Amino acid sequence: MSANAQSSVAKAQSQWADRQAKEEMAVAQRQAGEEQRKAELAKSRLMSVAGASGSGVSDPTVLQLAQGVEQEGRYNAATALADGQRSADSMTYQAALDRWTASANKRNAYLGAAGTLIGQTMGMKARYGSKGSTQGTGY
Repeated sequence: MSANAQSSVAKAQSQWADRQAKEEMAVAQRQAGEEQRKAELAKSRLMSVAGASGSGVSDPTVLQLAQGVEQEGRYNAATALADGQRSADSMTYQAALDRWTASANKRNAYLGAAGTLIGQTMGMKARYGSKGSTQGTGY
């Protein structure tokens, strides 16, 4: 595969990794929202059961349990976001490496072309050479 083709492939891979990183963050945000929703449902159930049991929703133990449910929900949501961010960071890093590879492959293509031209010029000079100095005199 030519250096230009490799550069195109690396560029496409970097674009794919960037899209994947964004998708990973979107998934993490949805998961965090789901964790918050589950915590709210658990707290609501706790309050319903406490109210139905006769102990009351303002009982210190019930309030402490409700606070624990809220904290766990926030923790789970934050963990989902952190996991998503870590995964997205890895993909973003891979995208940066792919962009660097694309740039290096493009440079290599230019250098290879220049090297080919120089090599051909030197080959022609070696093959046809110059006999003495003919600069400007024609002799």
